[in-house]
Amino acid sequence: MNEPLLLLPGMMCDARLFASQIAAFSMDRPVMSDEMKPNYLTDGPNTGRILDLCMAMAEALGADVFADQSRALQQRPDQRDTLRAVRVPTLILCGEDDTLCPLERHEMMRDFISGARLAVIPGAGHLPILE
Repeated sequence: MNEPLLLLPGMMCDARLFASQIAAFSMDRPVMSDEMKPNYLTDGPNTGRILDLCMAMAEALGADVFADQSRALQQRPDQRDTLRAVRVPTLILCGEDDTLCPLERHEMMRDFISGARLAVIPGAGHLPILE
């Protein structure tokens, strides 16, 4: 089982205090594409190219953006009232094989937005626009 590791630098120190430990632990971690492939994409002829693009985007944005986005997801409030207030033509788009946000979630979003339409892309996962 993978347990989180919290390294807290002492007074007048920052993450550089643990640079050797961070480097050592990072070497054993799977690359992001190994984590993403089963969760984000459906196997297909362009999977490798899409994973390369996702990796390039993630590396360009960096670890701080990932941490900020992760915290935002953890702390985001319920948005059902926001969806109910939408008054513009709306298309909810999802991949048929999306395991991170399955069809039922997209159907729920569609149902909260008056007049919204749902389009399901066959043979696509969580990133149907790229797939």
